[in-house]
Amino acid sequence: MRHASGVKHKELQEKILLQRGVVSAPGGFAISAIGEVAQLDFAVQRRIRGLLPGYHVTHSAVKDGDDKSADGPVGRVVAHQPFLEIRDSHGHVLEHAPLAVRPPPSVLPTRGRMTWISGAGSVPLTQARVRPPCCTITIECALALMDCVRTTTTWRALADVKGATGVTMRDVATHFLRPWTQGTGCSIALLLLALDGGDVYDPPPLKPADAFVSFAWDGAVSDFLESLHQMARVVPLSTRIWVSCFSLYLPEDAVVGSLMHAEQIDAASTVIESRPRLGLFVVHSSAVNVYSRLWVLYELWFAQQLKVKCQGLIDATRWPAELFSLEAAAIDKALETLAGVSRWQDRVFLLRNRLANVELSAVAQSARTFFEQTLEDLRASHAPMDLGRTGKEMMAAG
Repeated sequence: MRHASGVKHKELQEKILLQRGVVSAPGGFAISAIGEVAQLDFAVQRRIRGLLPGYHVTHSAVKDGDDKSADGPVGRVVAHQPFLEIRDSHGHVLEHAPLAVRPPPSVLPTRGRMTWISGAGSVPLTQARVRPPCCTITIECALALMDCVRTTTTWRALADVKGATGVTMRDVATHFLRPWTQGTGCSIALLLLALDGGDVYDPPPLKPADAFVSFAWDGAVSDFLESLHQMARVVPLSTRIWVSCFSLYLPEDAVVGSLMHAEQIDAASTVIESRPRLGLFVVHSSAVNVYSRLWVLYELWFAQQLKVKCQGLIDATRWPAELFSLEAAAIDKALETLAGVSRWQDRVFLLRNRLANVELSAVAQSARTFFEQTLEDLRASHAPMDLGRTGKEMMAAG
């Protein structure tokens, strides 16, 4: 058996780039875009992963008598369709999921709504042309979009690895929202506005947010959806909400008309300053302490400073009672460690700008007061509430 361990990086790259179907590697090995199996040593596998991040390399056990190279045992390369890594909350790779098939343009347009701009003519609306408070999505559209997400093979792959209740909003952003908006210069919310129709010279007006939804990206999708259903029971499905994962442009690919992360970092403040008529809603999750995210603490505190109404959304049927005390304890921990901010740019921005002259103890106290009021509202709606039982048992007792 001959090995490809001596293949030059450039030579292999040329082979891969020239052939889209079956990609032949020097040394008599092959990688196929249709699932053909080939054997390569680990050195070449590493090169392939760098050149073709959309191909899945798996390592199989070496049978007795098989050749071995200086780089280790022979591995197995299976060329699946392009994939993305499934990661846990710590960023560790768990498995791989196929790229999600994008909904058709009739469901999710490929560009923003066409509008007439003096001096530019008829152009699509992009993130840079719309004020943050107007990058909104209706509750109905958000639920319909999530229905599309949950019918894909990508979702099934995520659920197989993490469990149906273990898939997070960060997973949705990584595997669906970011790829589906890449190259458009528009957030999901802005693309869906194109479905409103209207004449290019007289398009429907862009409506500001009726409500601001604050959540933890590592919170469970099931909790997020239940929160939207809770809102839909008290407000119309046509209510326009501002949600960062739907309202911000996530790819950061610098296409014309798009915005980079640094240009959107204060979008949440701008929306809260517009004082949404229904206020701010905080989505609590059974999977993660929402108050472990510094952005949530800041958004809540800032809304309270502006006298914006704040409400908590909790699915009492899924919450063990012990999480109530854990949630409260997370408030102080988030401020002590700032662990809830994954991007160092966000941490620097909040502490040097928005919270520069603010006592963090005041931010913590406002969160504690809000959470206690949320619990009181929960007790009132599901009384009698026995903190020694689960929420589902409380409801059954009530």
